[in-house]
Amino acid sequence: MSPTSKKSEPRDKAGTVAPSAVKVKSGLPEVQAGDKRARYYVGTLPSCPVQNVTVGGISFPRFRGNPTFDDRGRPDRELDFGIFIDLAEAEVSFVQKAVSTRVLRLLGKEPEPGKDDPERTPSRRRAAIYPIDGKNYHHREGDQPLGRFLYMHRVDAMTAEQMQSFPPEAMEEE
Repeated sequence: MSPTSKKSEPRDKAGTVAPSAVKVKSGLPEVQAGDKRARYYVGTLPSCPVQNVTVGGISFPRFRGNPTFDDRGRPDRELDFGIFIDLAEAEVSFVQKAVSTRVLRLLGKEPEPGKDDPERTPSRRRAAIYPIDGKNYHHREGDQPLGRFLYMHRVDAMTAEQMQSFPPEAMEEE
């Protein structure tokens, strides 16, 4: 608060001035209550090293429900991939922008051939997601566009069973 301001600064009982909060403008999509929504099928591709990615306020899960695995790390039942979600056009644009400005970086070292379980792929490595539009981002060899690992299809009235017959396509433009 500036010395010329007429409003008094908040203080505690001892008279200590409260610390000032750092504020940011909301970058949320502007969705109105009456905006038309469409159904989308979203998720992570099998090549994604993580099971779930949340970007632009939308969760992109690998599976629906809670998958269970055997002691070798393989699913012990048939799994349903991705989820269906209703989104307004502003939300879709917001997600597209968020995905286009993120990279996925694999962490740790490559698994050693013959030493790791052959049923487990190198995609089991850990990964981190970084925004490339921030001043703290520094490109590293191996950084890959996040859109390479996510899918988002407008499906309207398609059922989960119908969608399972179409392989998901990455959001990344080729």
